[in-house]
Amino acid sequence: MAQSATTSARATPKPAKVNIIGLYGIPGSDKSTFLERVSVLLSTDNLDLREGSKVIEGIVPGGLVAFNALPSAQKAMYREQGITKTRDECVQSGKTVVVAGHLLFWNDAQKTAPDPVYTPQDLETYTHILYVDTDPNIVAQRRHDDRDRARPELSVGHLRRWQEEEKHRLRQLCYENSIIFSCIVDTSVPYKMPMDRILPFAVLQDCWKSCETLNKTIAAQKLDNVVTKKIIEAMLVFDADKTLAPIDTGEIFFMGRKDEPLKTLFQTAGYTYTAFRQATLLYEEAMIDTAFEATCEQIAAKISICDEILNLLQAVDQHNHVGMVILTCGLRLVWDKVLEKAGLSKAVPVIGGGRSTDGYVATPGTKADLVARLKDHHGLRVVAFGDSEMDLPMLKRADQAVIVVVDEVTRTTDAAVLFVDDTTELVYHESL
Repeated sequence: MAQSATTSARATPKPAKVNIIGLYGIPGSDKSTFLERVSVLLSTDNLDLREGSKVIEGIVPGGLVAFNALPSAQKAMYREQGITKTRDECVQSGKTVVVAGHLLFWNDAQKTAPDPVYTPQDLETYTHILYVDTDPNIVAQRRHDDRDRARPELSVGHLRRWQEEEKHRLRQLCYENSIIFSCIVDTSVPYKMPMDRILPFAVLQDCWKSCETLNKTIAAQKLDNVVTKKIIEAMLVFDADKTLAPIDTGEIFFMGRKDEPLKTLFQTAGYTYTAFRQATLLYEEAMIDTAFEATCEQIAAKISICDEILNLLQAVDQHNHVGMVILTCGLRLVWDKVLEKAGLSKAVPVIGGGRSTDGYVATPGTKADLVARLKDHHGLRVVAFGDSEMDLPMLKRADQAVIVVVDEVTRTTDAAVLFVDDTTELVYHESL
């Protein structure tokens, strides 16, 4: 994950103290049933579940019948009032709120484009958006069988286009507005299934409970567990991707995909906490846990730690007074397996993420905070090794910064950007 963010505009983090989750999907995708199952499967003491249509009905004189008869401008005004009311009540109660709503309407198959029904206030309010990505064949059957609502008959092909347009537009809007986005599928599951096997609800729980403050706490605990294993005086801290080896695990993971999901994400959203949370959900969307582990195994098999770094790791392993740790924004599981292959898994722990079950993500800021914790809390001398702009916060916090450079092109670009001070060392690996 060593891409360089080049866009000048960056999404502004949400100021909300609570998570406000939008639940989207085309009509017939079964958002209402999903909310019903959430109320049964999850403790809702700190979770408020709402239908957007019910919110509108409660604020418009005459209810939904009167609302549907209004011109578009007045509908937009009431939609903004509805999400503002929801946000204010959410902040006051301290509860996370899940609101089922709509992004686009495309009930006329003859129209070349759908009608947007979201508002700017939605994009300013939501911290997360989940998209119920139900098979269009199932949606078509549900719409046909629904006797309570008058819905036009639409072809499976049109419903699929509608879905694809919503997902494409939502992903772009979320990246631009610092909203975490994920598609969820298979919501019609038996109530008796254990929670950790129901991915849609696991994703919702992650959105509900995660926050940057908790992320920092968990990462610090991981680091403390590393430090307390032996008495040491100094710590060597390594970035992983393109530092231990000239390879980017995220790029390899998504190799072959034309949309380059990680590159698109970080160029749009920057290297923020929200962006790295989003990256984790991209991995979640890509494959289930068993396939994810197998893929990480395959990637690790292609990676060999460069000779100079490997020799250093092996030499330091012989000294009890010096510790080592890898802080990576990439895929922790890949580097765990690479170190295991090199016989160093016990000597060099890895702090990083890649799955929601990790409980945290490692960002450039996280890595800098952990280096500062090593110095200020544990009283250790820290030497940090990195290769890219993402490592700069960490390198600046260390007592000694070492920039690992792969080739002459990198020597003249990244090295100049990363230069910390007169004590900075530049390591050039011609043999990498």
